[in-house]
Amino acid sequence: MARKRVEPPTTVIMSWAELDEALRKVALADLDIEKIEYGRDRKIVELKADAAAKIAKKQDEITDLAEAMRVFCEAHRDEFGEKKTMARALAEVGWRESTSIKPTKKVTAATLYECGLDDYLKIEPKCNLMAMRKLSNVCLELCGAKRVTADTFGYEMDWTKVAEVAV
Repeated sequence: MARKRVEPPTTVIMSWAELDEALRKVALADLDIEKIEYGRDRKIVELKADAAAKIAKKQDEITDLAEAMRVFCEAHRDEFGEKKTMARALAEVGWRESTSIKPTKKVTAATLYECGLDDYLKIEPKCNLMAMRKLSNVCLELCGAKRVTADTFGYEMDWTKVAEVAV
């Protein structure tokens, strides 16, 4: 893992009044960030809606053309001879065998398990880190984990007071 050099802060706080002023600046900067993100997100939603409309139109066109090609090929199936496909200028057209599974009754993981078909179940074991908090340090060590406790500095804005200052 590459080392990161921690730079000393460019701002030095010398009093509680300066700390309060720093908190005010942080709150105002957070509000500015939210406004910028809102504008960005609004533009993204508009772009996605515009793109979705254009894409839907093209997909409808593709679906219509594909159905027209299928109907044409059905009408001229005798020209395929013994083959199921025919090479054209840009692609091959024709029929391919397609296999899918259609359950005759509701198939669930429990049914597959009861039938002894465990190989057909998707099981992805993952560590439950929240539950592992209940384990003792010895048990964690045996599992190849350890409990890490640290004090982390933070602040929590009182947005009702920030609203009064921001006006």
